[in-house]
Amino acid sequence: MHVILLLIICLTSVNANCSSESDKSKFVREKMKTWGIYNQIYSVTSRTATYRFGICSLPNNSISNAAILQEENKKSYVLGQLDQSDLTGTDKWMLLTYENGTRYVNTCGNKTRSAAIIFICGQKLGNITVVEENCNYVFEFQLPGLCSTVPQATKKLSGSAIFFIILLCLVSTYLIGGFFYMRVKHGARGIDQIPNLDFWQRIGNFIGEKCDHCRCCKTNVPRTGYLFQESGPDLHVMDVQAIRYQRGSLLILDQLRLPDEILYVPINTIDDAWKAIHTMAIRGASAIAVCGVLSVAVELYHSRTKFDSISSILQFVTDQLNYLITARPTAFNMTEAAKIIIDYLIPLSNKQQNLTLYINELLDFMEQLLQRDLDHNRAIGQLGAEMIHQQITTKKKLTILTHANTGSLATVGFGTALGIIRQLNTNNLLQLVYFTETRPCNQGSRLTAYELVHDRIPHTMICDSMAGLLMRTQPIHAVLVGAERITANGDIANIIGTYQLAVLAKQHDIPFYVAAATTSIDLTTRTGNQIIIEQRPSSEMTSLKGMNIAAEGVQVWNPAFDITPAQLISSFITERGVFKPDELEEKLLTLQRTVKSPTP
Repeated sequence: MHVILLLIICLTSVNANCSSESDKSKFVREKMKTWGIYNQIYSVTSRTATYRFGICSLPNNSISNAAILQEENKKSYVLGQLDQSDLTGTDKWMLLTYENGTRYVNTCGNKTRSAAIIFICGQKLGNITVVEENCNYVFEFQLPGLCSTVPQATKKLSGSAIFFIILLCLVSTYLIGGFFYMRVKHGARGIDQIPNLDFWQRIGNFIGEKCDHCRCCKTNVPRTGYLFQESGPDLHVMDVQAIRYQRGSLLILDQLRLPDEILYVPINTIDDAWKAIHTMAIRGASAIAVCGVLSVAVELYHSRTKFDSISSILQFVTDQLNYLITARPTAFNMTEAAKIIIDYLIPLSNKQQNLTLYINELLDFMEQLLQRDLDHNRAIGQLGAEMIHQQITTKKKLTILTHANTGSLATVGFGTALGIIRQLNTNNLLQLVYFTETRPCNQGSRLTAYELVHDRIPHTMICDSMAGLLMRTQPIHAVLVGAERITANGDIANIIGTYQLAVLAKQHDIPFYVAAATTSIDLTTRTGNQIIIEQRPSSEMTSLKGMNIAAEGVQVWNPAFDITPAQLISSFITERGVFKPDELEEKLLTLQRTVKSPTP
């Protein structure tokens, strides 16, 4: 630091004085006068000496022309002459030097003494520091005037700052005005007060999808609410999702914990899937079938090195699919999916003899169930919404009653009966949907309510026992339900409580529609009387979330399903069309003859 200061002094020192008429001296002199230090006298004491100096003035009238006096050991020395000074600087720094002082004797090269005063930014005017006092004398002089060289008035806002201020004002106006409008005009509360909430959610979902795509390309880990195959997020849908899959990994949304907790649990083995299906951690005919088949795919993928022949794979897959059917035998989709996979095994073995390629092609075929189920559900939603709106022409908007849960949580996505309701709402044709709580497992109050709130569909929940009064007193335009199994004559097995809704709908002249994929139709079973009804544990009726709600020791009858006869059903809505119960078998057989079975 000292070397730099001395270098500055050497470069700037010339023989002149404070009254020099150079432009730079005039500029600095005027600044000094402005700051009140010109012609002023100051002093400072170091460890060895006391210094008195003037700023362009004499510090002591008794010594002619002396600019700075040093008093050391009762002796006085002149550190520079007033007429041998130089004054220079800018608006950021200043330097005042004095030359030709008292000559050194036998030291410092016998040269004359000189001094420099460097004016620096400082908050205490006149605060002086002795920087150097060995042959050359350097002083630092604090000067507040050097600390703010750019007048505040000259600062201007940049174009980007003005833009962001305007943007902030517009956004604030939009949000505050939108909040008041939604609250006052529409009675919105909570998050619903955000203006154009649906639009912002769609934007967020779109961004989330792109981020997930980048993340999954690197880590191959799926995100909640999305479906993945090995090729990437091609099966992304915006609904609540019951199943998340990528090759070698299967997770299901544990529906026993909804709506209190959203938890995806891994299905690593076929036994895991059987237990999840049997305990209703996953439920719904379509979701059961997909979960069952994909659990076989996961176990096959991880144990592929254990198989020594194609016949051993064929035996393994056949046995495991038949085992999964026993988890909930009333739901027909698992039986139908097992048949489709088993029927594919032998033709594939005739085509493909390489064990690794055989497994890969089989996994590809199993995984197609994901997209197929989603496509079927969307087709059901579109066909059903169009048909119901065409048949009920007296109202612009419809009020629908539904039962149990037939939405995204019961399928791969979108849903069957609830999918039609979703489509009606999307088409702005839905006034209101009533839904039952669906005792004893409360699929309505826990699951359907969860989906309707999630999708912001207008809704009202009722107890199962209120349906009759509802149909008598409120304008119900249609009853929409799903089906676990449909027999050849048009009878259906569905969640307990469906039969009484069909009877009540008939009594009140309300159309009763069944929405289901054709994979739920069992033409090998002639009537509903042949269906074995699953009996559920009594605890589902006598307790709620682990707490008893019935007298201890009470006797319980708890069938999971009931049978609704075909004569109470107005129409079946499937992905292949809308059919009357008496034409269902004939038309389905015709369709089966025109559509070839999948071949390798």
